[in-house]
Amino acid sequence: MQITDVNLTLNLNFFVNIAISVAVSLGVGGVFYWLIKNIITEKIRQAIKSEYDIKLESHKIELTSKSNIEIERLRSDLSRAASENNIVFAHLHEKRADVIANIYSTLKNVHHQLYNYVKGIEFSGEPSKEDRSKLLADAHKEFFDIYTKKLIFVPAFIAAKIDEINAMMVRTGNEFTYVVLNDQNPERMKKWVEVEERCSGPIKDALTDLEVEFRRLLGDKME
Repeated sequence: MQITDVNLTLNLNFFVNIAISVAVSLGVGGVFYWLIKNIITEKIRQAIKSEYDIKLESHKIELTSKSNIEIERLRSDLSRAASENNIVFAHLHEKRADVIANIYSTLKNVHHQLYNYVKGIEFSGEPSKEDRSKLLADAHKEFFDIYTKKLIFVPAFIAAKIDEINAMMVRTGNEFTYVVLNDQNPERMKKWVEVEERCSGPIKDALTDLEVEFRRLLGDKME
C-alpha cells in the first residue's frame, strides 16, 4: 500500500512537472511570439515610413524644382513684358511731347497774331490790318488742323482748356472785326479796349496755365 502511494505520488509529480513545463513553454512561446510580432511589425512600419519619407521628400524636391522653373519663367515673361511696355510707353511719351509742343506753339502763335490784329497802337512799316487779319486766319487754321488731328494724344481736361482758350480768341477776333472796325458802331471804342484787355489779360493767363499743365503732363516737377 505504501509502495503504491509512493509510485502514485511520483507519477503525479511527473505529470505536474510536465504540465508545468508545458505551461511554462507555452507561456514563454506566447511571450516570444508577441515580442517577435511586435518587432517585425515595428520594422515594417519603420520601413514603410522610411520609404514614404523618401518618396515624399523626392516629391517635394520635384515640386520645388518645377515651381522654381515656373517662377523663373514667369519672372522672365514679366521682365520681357515690362521691357516691352517701357519701350511702348517711352515711344508714346515722346510722341505726346511732340504733339503737345506743336499744339502749344501753334496756339501761342494764334494769340500772337490776334494781339497784333487788335492792338490799339500801330507802327509804320507794319502789315496792314487786312494783312494782319490774314496772318491771324492762317495761324488759326494751322493750329486747328494740328489740334483736331492729334487730339487723341491730349488728355480730356487739357483739351477742355484748349477749347476754352480757342473760343475766347475766336470771339475776340470776331468782336474786333465786326464791332471795332465798324465805324458806324457807337460801342466800337469801348469794345476795342475790352478786346485788347482780354487778349493781354485772361487769354494770356489761360495760356500760361495751359503751359503749366503741359509741363506737368510731360513729367516736369513744378516747384
